Amino acid sequence: MDEFKTKLDNQTLDISVTVSSDALMDGSSKIFITIYHEDHPRRWRKIDAFQDDNNVFSASIEKSRLSKRPILKIRTNFIVDTIDLKDAIVKMSTCNYLLKDELNEASFTSNYQDNENEFDLGKSDDETFSISKKIHIELT
Repeated sequence: MDEFKTKLDNQTLDISVTVSSDALMDGSSKIFITIYHEDHPRRWRKIDAFQDDNNVFSASIEKSRLSKRPILKIRTNFIVDTIDLKDAIVKMSTCNYLLKDELNEASFTSNYQDNENEFDLGKSDDETFSISKKIHIELT
């Protein structure tokens, strides 16, 4: 799990996600951002994400909300046109993440070559797959 350190204050943490894939983004929201605590992963809270541009999404969260739920999970769902191309498309898909507040900034990437465990390929006869990035937010 990646980590982002920041100061606990009344400011917001800005999240930006840029997606690069030959697959179509799947679902009504296309990107799903949640926060949770590792001891209680089912007590998650959704963070609203907005589409800024083609395959570029953003969200903001008050850092005080991260004190009880310090893990940020960003899941992006995809669907391919042809199941025969799924494997090749998965290996070429990338998500770039930028976390930023008034003092700190950090970039993270999900790509199949470096982070295979962040990719859920679904069933072999299914045209969908997803990429999930988990980032622990350490508040000081």
